[in-house]
Amino acid sequence: MKTSVVIPTYRRPRFVAWAVKSVLDQTRQPDEVIVVDNAPTDETATVVAGLGVRYVVEPRRGVSAARNRGAEEATGTIVAFLDDDSVASEDWLERLVDAYASSAGAVAVGGRIALRWPTAKPPWLDGLDGYYGTFDLGPRRALRYPEYPYASNMAIRRDALLAVGGFPVELGRRGASLVSNEEDGLFRRLTERGWSTLYEPDAVVYHWVHRERLSRRWLLRRAFAQGRSDVLVDVMFAARRRADRARRAVADVAEAITELRWAVTPPDGGTRLLALTRVNQLLGAAALEAALAVGPRARAEGT
Repeated sequence: MKTSVVIPTYRRPRFVAWAVKSVLDQTRQPDEVIVVDNAPTDETATVVAGLGVRYVVEPRRGVSAARNRGAEEATGTIVAFLDDDSVASEDWLERLVDAYASSAGAVAVGGRIALRWPTAKPPWLDGLDGYYGTFDLGPRRALRYPEYPYASNMAIRRDALLAVGGFPVELGRRGASLVSNEEDGLFRRLTERGWSTLYEPDAVVYHWVHRERLSRRWLLRRAFAQGRSDVLVDVMFAARRRADRARRAVADVAEAITELRWAVTPPDGGTRLLALTRVNQLLGAAALEAALAVGPRARAEGT
């Protein structure tokens, strides 16, 4: 089974070097490694050239566009994705490929993602690791949507990925934007085809938490963007009337007010930030639902 590893990168030459080296040190060597640069700089190009892997520039901004370009360039039957701020365990690719062999018919396989902190993890982040990309489903193997793996640690049949149009380019990080949910959009499309997905807990990737993200301000921005992301993927797959969007916005605001009470007077201090992140996520969703309720897209859907 021929394998290609695709690593999209955006202005992280030092981190992408670590990611590539972790792939080159695998117990099962990939047939090719492709770095897709989404914001080309001389430094990144030089770093990648020194590692002896393929270097491709994708001018369309966004991680989804970069991943799709990598899949288009790939020659492998299986394309494995790794983010530029992650490093793979030494048997990562071997475990992903073995998972395919153990379950005929699987289109995609995802693995476990653990976090690497720049310093000791701040205690106020307890319970909030999900906003930083951790992924751990325990010993279970089969996944059924709405469960799906994260693209920072997954492999997929190239023909299946291309057949559904790749990752939705409307979703996913783009520059400083924190919009996400590109995996949600992809796995909805795969599920519509009746294709199955596996989880391999022993295929482990370690994801760096950047120091600038260790602030409450960043976390609340991330939560707000998550609320918007949830609505954006809904827009792609559900045609809703303007009145329905308005009702959803009101419901989200009402729930946010309830959560805010917990943030102001929590039963213990450790739940305050949990409640505030939930408030921001609900407000992010409500703001976009409200905009769609009165905007051109809602009118075009007909009411």
